[in-house]
Amino acid sequence: MCDEAATITDRILPNVPIRQYVLSLPFELRGLAAIKPDVLTAMGRIFAEEIARVTKRLAGVAGAETGAVSFPQRFGGSLNLHVHFHTLAVDAVFGKHESGVRVHEAPPPDKADLDELVRRVHDRALVWLRRHRYADERTAEEHGNDPREQEPLDAFATLALAGGKFVGRPFEHEPAQEASFDKKERRFSASYEGFDVHCAVRIDKDDDEGRERLVRYCARPPFVLERIEPMKDGRVAYRMKTPRRGSTHRVMTPMECMARLAILVPPPYFPLTRFHGVFAARSSWRPLVTPKPPDGAARPKSRKPCEDREPPAPVDKTTTPTPELRPSANATESSPALLVTATRDDPAVITVKHWGRLLEGALYAASSRLDWAVLMKRTHGLDVLVCPRCQATMRPIATITEPAAIRDILIHLDVRAEPLPRARARDPTGQESFDFHAA
Repeated sequence: MCDEAATITDRILPNVPIRQYVLSLPFELRGLAAIKPDVLTAMGRIFAEEIARVTKRLAGVAGAETGAVSFPQRFGGSLNLHVHFHTLAVDAVFGKHESGVRVHEAPPPDKADLDELVRRVHDRALVWLRRHRYADERTAEEHGNDPREQEPLDAFATLALAGGKFVGRPFEHEPAQEASFDKKERRFSASYEGFDVHCAVRIDKDDDEGRERLVRYCARPPFVLERIEPMKDGRVAYRMKTPRRGSTHRVMTPMECMARLAILVPPPYFPLTRFHGVFAARSSWRPLVTPKPPDGAARPKSRKPCEDREPPAPVDKTTTPTPELRPSANATESSPALLVTATRDDPAVITVKHWGRLLEGALYAASSRLDWAVLMKRTHGLDVLVCPRCQATMRPIATITEPAAIRDILIHLDVRAEPLPRARARDPTGQESFDFHAA
């Protein structure tokens, strides 16, 4: 999640406004999109093309292009199968100019624009499904006489789409509040025949931190391990993200839990990040609009490794503020090239503010995979390679795999060297109901 957010923020999305469009598919189409890669690809492509059509019409610039990055998600907040799309679309268009690419921001879509968008998505999706023989016109009686057996993935999808059993934990449940949508929320949402679109979230220009947080949210994993609770009777409870109608947990048998987890894993040929328009891999616009490091910027040299020297004087941590990822004070004074970049306002060049937040390029996503130390420092501001004695950068000196040597080192460091004892198996007959009040 953090790796994907860093890569897309630094190397894909330029410094332009971004709007998040969310498309929810009809209930009857979710299971098909979950097991058929061509169906999922077609729905995402149609949605991205309709967003681009609306954006270019609102911008009103001839010959301009736009782009988007979509994240197909297969999950809901309660281990349910809920196929939908989070599409980060550029809220502007790009036009070629003599000096490069010029950005023309588009006004926000109104209610009529979204109504037209969702209707066109519905119509085009139905035409595609019929053309590829996915839209079945048979009646329910004809389906019941079908002698073919259900495939395992189909069975998992059917199970994950079902409601299931829900219970509530009284001390965690908060009184349900009636959903209230103001005029702004209603303006940025539309529904038609089971297709639902929402686009109220917008990230402004120069908000690189907000852009990275939004990508991190779109690329999040399908479930949280901390919400899974084994019960005394052998069943499994999953705490939902948002309580619904007094229910806080979904209760499942072990096999039902495994089936739900299995269907949430994307099958082959289901990429979870897709690029459209100017961000597509074969687009001639991609080199012109994707961000690049500032002119003359170079990755800073690492500090010298730890040496045998006296530790620094103790620092009063109560008065020393926690270091944060902020631009350096002399970013524009010591780097003339960066100052030129900031004044010419080129969306295809990383801004001075963003480059400074990356510690002058030390945290820049130069490749699609960042090492764990860079991700920890970029995401949480924690430098795990700083020596507690001399504040220099630590480096690996050996890889130890011998159990005896590992045990001796742990004992020397006064750390537990033996694994924790396993708990005894519980009696499954001790509890037959979901008793949250038990001590």
